[in-house]
Amino acid sequence: LAVLMCGQGSGKNYTTEIICTIAIIWWVCLSDPHLVFGIDSDKSFDIVNLSQVNATQARNVFFQSLTAALKSVKDPKTGNNWLTQHAGFSIVDYGRGDVKAKELHIPCHIPGRRGITVYCLDSKAQAPEGYSIWMSVIDEPSRANTPVLYGKAKHQYNVITGNQATRFARGKFLTEVFSYPEQEINDLTYELYQKHINDKSAICIKAATWEFNASKKQADFDD
Repeated sequence: LAVLMCGQGSGKNYTTEIICTIAIIWWVCLSDPHLVFGIDSDKSFDIVNLSQVNATQARNVFFQSLTAALKSVKDPKTGNNWLTQHAGFSIVDYGRGDVKAKELHIPCHIPGRRGITVYCLDSKAQAPEGYSIWMSVIDEPSRANTPVLYGKAKHQYNVITGNQATRFARGKFLTEVFSYPEQEINDLTYELYQKHINDKSAICIKAATWEFNASKKQADFDD
């Protein structure tokens, strides 16, 4: 579990894109990903992004940025896209083809094996069911800031982590939650930070924008 409770403009989305991109590259480098993670060869490695704002937010922000990040990965020897060259990944401009379908597919180099699929889902509690979630990115859960919305967000979080725990062994999946906090009550980000701050298996970061993002200064936010 990783909880990033940082201010607006701190670079939470950017950090998430880097994490996902590095994880995908590392996965492609594995000789047998399914053996490493202990799952059947007919199972996929799903990366799921859910926004508590709306599904359009998830697609436009996360998908567009992750697509750009994956396109920027170059083989230093050839100058070609590294994922295309080493994984047969066909990527198109955002808004066309597979990206428009709300999915990205990274093939497995072993014939007959399933690869990575990146999805953007809406914030309905039942949306994550039926997937094999390797990595989950829960975007802005602090925006679910009423008792009803908080309850739905909490249930969704439980559904996602329950899915991951039944598909992958402990320590072999990642749940990332990021948001700027709004309040101490009915704020899932704040709740998870407080619960796991002393958990050695979790990464919990609480920082102001200028503490997390070196390009920002505290003076930028002074009235």
